[in-house]
Amino acid sequence: MALWDAADLLARAKRLLNRPSSDLGMADADWYAFLTEGQAKWYEIIATHSPKVLYGAPEKLTTADSGATYTFASTPFPGGQIEIRGSRSGEVLSIGEDWDSGADFTWEGDKLRVPDGRTRTFGDGPYARYIAAPVAIDAGTEPTLKPPAARLLVVYDACANAAVRMGSHDPATFRDLEQRRAWGDPMVGGGDVGIIGALKNQIYPGDVGPGRWWLSVGSEGYSTA
Repeated sequence: MALWDAADLLARAKRLLNRPSSDLGMADADWYAFLTEGQAKWYEIIATHSPKVLYGAPEKLTTADSGATYTFASTPFPGGQIEIRGSRSGEVLSIGEDWDSGADFTWEGDKLRVPDGRTRTFGDGPYARYIAAPVAIDAGTEPTLKPPAARLLVVYDACANAAVRMGSHDPATFRDLEQRRAWGDPMVGGGDVGIIGALKNQIYPGDVGPGRWWLSVGSEGYSTA
């Protein structure tokens, strides 16, 4: 068992709910199911407030229709904001509406489509950075939520759901713990901003540089339909 791994989260959940290690009332598979649900929930929340902490490495998108659409390899539905470039060191590409001639791509379910019925090919690209969907947690599959300390939120969420199922505790107790850890404890004062506040302060608006206005959008690699 290592800090914040699957076994550690399971042990923390059982300890918090005061359950025995060998529990006839709640199998480990049930605990892992609750932990999986909690991880998915907090992926969505962190992806909304501080997506870059969950980004994976740049990934080359693929096309099966000569550049009309592009798909993601790691997940069908990426989460959070998506960063797309024409190559590993190329221009930043934009996502807009199908009617927007200035957009490089538009969303279409589980893929990106080149707008206006056009196609676009790339010499080596495009590349995307995004949040892949979380995996199911079990005895052999570790949680992936980052930062690792945020996985305590997953434990609180799992305990709340387990309390509802077993009827042995008030789930509001664990929701309160979850709320305070995520958003800060008002009893501590302004110094406790919670996990979400700390993550949002990692990147300040002043740290983001202006766009390179001299690069034209969509100027290379297009063919008309």
